[in-house]
Amino acid sequence: MTDPAPHRLRDHPHAFRLQVANTIDGLGTYVGLAALIVMGYHSTLLLGTAMVLAAHILPGLLVAFFVAPHLQHRQRRPLLLVTNALGVLALVPAIAAPSGATAILAAALLGATSVATRG
Repeated sequence: MTDPAPHRLRDHPHAFRLQVANTIDGLGTYVGLAALIVMGYHSTLLLGTAMVLAAHILPGLLVAFFVAPHLQHRQRRPLLLVTNALGVLALVPAIAAPSGATAILAAALLGATSVATRG
């Protein structure tokens, strides 16, 4: 009797949709981060850019080391929906009140949620 389950990911019927969704999610994260870098640059030039990048990377490292191991035991679909929604909401402060401080806050939240999404 043959096994009906696909043996490779690309043979799975939902793999293409998952890959498209993951690509759109990644592009949205990088476009948002680029906008925050530009906002930080316009507020304090190079220091603002460095602060936005540091604020994006450091919470991601903390999430990777301390939170991600606990997220591996959760159901994947609700986790992806919640973290992507939090990533979208992370940009709201920077949109509502554009400044260097809100760009740094949004970059930190975006970095943490993007690492949590990728697990």
